[in-house]
Amino acid sequence: MWQGSYRKDDVESGATLLYPTMLESPELRWAFIRKIYSILTLQLLLTVAVAAVVITVRPISVFFATTGTGLALYIVLILMPFIVLCPLASYHQRHPVNYFLLGLFTISIAFAVGLTCAFTSAEVILESVILTTVVVVSLTLYTFWAAKRGHDFNFLGPFLFGAVMVLILFALIQSLFPLGKTSVMIYGCLASIIFCAYIIYDTDNLIKRYTYDEFIWASVVLSVELLVFLFLEVSINSLQWKMWQERKNDVESGNRQLYPTMLESPELRWAFIRKIYSILAFQLLLTVAVASVIVFVRPIAVFFVTTTAGLILYIVLLITPFIALCPLYYYHQKHPLNFFLLALFTITLAFGVGLSCAFTKGRIILEAAILTTVVVVSLTLYTFWAAKRGHDFNFLGPFLFGALLVLMVFALIQILFPLGKISVMIYGGLAALIFCGYIVYDTDNLIKRYSYDEYIWASVSLYLDVINLFLALLTILRAADG
Repeated sequence: MWQGSYRKDDVESGATLLYPTMLESPELRWAFIRKIYSILTLQLLLTVAVAAVVITVRPISVFFATTGTGLALYIVLILMPFIVLCPLASYHQRHPVNYFLLGLFTISIAFAVGLTCAFTSAEVILESVILTTVVVVSLTLYTFWAAKRGHDFNFLGPFLFGAVMVLILFALIQSLFPLGKTSVMIYGCLASIIFCAYIIYDTDNLIKRYTYDEFIWASVVLSVELLVFLFLEVSINSLQWKMWQERKNDVESGNRQLYPTMLESPELRWAFIRKIYSILAFQLLLTVAVASVIVFVRPIAVFFVTTTAGLILYIVLLITPFIALCPLYYYHQKHPLNFFLLALFTITLAFGVGLSCAFTKGRIILEAAILTTVVVVSLTLYTFWAAKRGHDFNFLGPFLFGALLVLMVFALIQILFPLGKISVMIYGGLAALIFCGYIVYDTDNLIKRYSYDEYIWASVSLYLDVINLFLALLTILRAADG
């Protein structure tokens, strides 16, 4: 009796619902969850065993690192998990093929983890394992707790997919044009955040959406996230250790020139660049915050669109950024007035962005945001790489100014004599190209020409480039969808 009473209150006994709207049998879902975590545990133990062999038997890692055959085999082992994923996705419900493919997938990833750890200090590996364990357990428990209270994380799917695409592009750029240890650490941190979110997303799917026959695929998804997270933690901690020892060799430490003919102090220029991007980040966050309020609080958008007072206020808000630019340009070196004018400029422009998004589908906004992020990051990294190799983009100035004037005339004609959806798409495409050029041009100026007192104006220039690129892409996608 006592045992039965105790069992009744046990969460995992299946007596309680996992989430409020649960219609299936809790006992079956709990059995499925236990099965998933059992398979995941075996995968992790197998990974530890294989990685331990690779680490402790030094000739294995030396063979992979120093011989042509070993390097070729290493590349095969790196590609193997991706190759195995295809048949695994097709046969994940077919026994025993699914277990064989799962074992092959796990072992090949384990080799990569082992080789990563083989040339890493034990302290770094231990720190990474502890951090991974704490984060995974915490996020898993949080997801179960949140699901129990009715929270749902399915909305994260498209955002995470977009983030992974950006991450892959970042990795490709980093592979082709290495930007130093700090950039690798930034990449690792971003990837860690993304895979933390994926742990929540896939745990939520495990609780609510995976069918009982998808136990292999659910295990694969969770194991990939855990192992990738561990790999990233090892990489980040290893780089932190190396940076602590070899700070003088890092690009962003200021000991290397940003471009061949650089005469000023690299330390001062790097500090200036970091200051600009910090201000820009705050501007973009403020824009997202203001725009989100307008998008999600529908009465605000309705007020601006349907009432005379709202329409007048909307016109005022559209004009205010241009008005604020004049004193901002004049006082951009006078503190704290420059920050006040910058905030006014950003908030009023954010209202315009928010109202543009308020009557646009969420899917289109997401696509435009992802495209903008990818383009801005790519062009920024390209400009730094090109400047390092002696390229100069100052010649773009007059061409971009002329193109901008043409764009303004095009916009005026479009307002007075609307020419249809195709014309709007052409306008958006031209605007996107022009502001892509401006991103390269202004980033080049940031690296070489802006004085240290012009941090406000440099931030404004880059902010306008990013916002206008986003609005141009939004125009294209909205016209294409309409």
